[in-house]
Amino acid sequence: MAIQRVSESIIDIAKPMERAIIQGSASRCPFLFKDPFKPLQFVHFSDVHSMLDHWDRIMTFINYYEKYLSFGIHTGDFCAGTIEEYTDLYEYGVPTDLPVLNCTGNHDRATAAHESATKEAVHAHLFNRSYKWDVNFMDCDFSMAYYKDFPESNIRLIVLDQYFDIEAQIAWLRDLLNRSKEEEMLVITAMHQPTSTLVDCPETTFNSIMGWQSANEAVVPTSFEDPIAEFIEAGGKYVCNLCGHHHHDLFGYTERGVLNIAVEMATCWAPWDDSRRVFDTRSYDCFNVVSIEPNIGLIRLTRIGNNVDYYLRKKTTFCYDFVKKQVVYNG
Repeated sequence: MAIQRVSESIIDIAKPMERAIIQGSASRCPFLFKDPFKPLQFVHFSDVHSMLDHWDRIMTFINYYEKYLSFGIHTGDFCAGTIEEYTDLYEYGVPTDLPVLNCTGNHDRATAAHESATKEAVHAHLFNRSYKWDVNFMDCDFSMAYYKDFPESNIRLIVLDQYFDIEAQIAWLRDLLNRSKEEEMLVITAMHQPTSTLVDCPETTFNSIMGWQSANEAVVPTSFEDPIAEFIEAGGKYVCNLCGHHHHDLFGYTERGVLNIAVEMATCWAPWDDSRRVFDTRSYDCFNVVSIEPNIGLIRLTRIGNNVDYYLRKKTTFCYDFVKKQVVYNG
């Protein structure tokens, strides 16, 4: 069956945001500030649900803006509804020179029989190209937890699996966070779901105000909430947790002070979204370009694709000071 293609290219859609993409990779004036580290900029998308056209458009974007990016990361639900509904997007999709990382989502381990797939099967589906990522996996069979260091930015990205090897991961994560504190590295975590319910949300259009939380969005604290919170309380340099799962944007802190950023789902088929997504319009695509400025502590988000919600609030760019916990700009 032929795939329907959107008439307007992702590059044409991204062009109005090109200046923000360029600035997201920029450092402050070197003659004045002498900053030791470079900003780390990458693409964050989630819940692609085996949609090849969406994957290809994001990969095309990554290839076109490669010199301003370091990698891409997909935070789970690579499969459609179950592990049997799977397309090897790495094999059949547009190739990239930059690594595109992945992590386990709830649909990636679900079976048509409403059981959990084996860890080996999930690993084979999601991590069959991980040898290209240059990451450090937790030491176990079919590991799906790993970290990647970016020394030029003094940032460590830790990607966690919320469905297998939980106790082993907690010990591994605690050790890795202790090392990060000793090395004075900034830490980003990534997983499929938020670490817990968000109770303190700064004023930003990158956080849905649809009222989901009163309806169905209360989140049981994950096993990783406490280790991350303890790292923060001990003076560790924590940036945020990147995630998806809820299909709409979230930006805020848990009760224990962990900042979570969930990105709206990548696909046009969009249940639980807070905006209508229409084929062959500029609402079709959705992903974030994320920039972490390590020298003064900024998170900068640029939205590519769908950028208006049900309330007609615009999501184009957002700058947040994660040290002072202050919104710098929302536009």
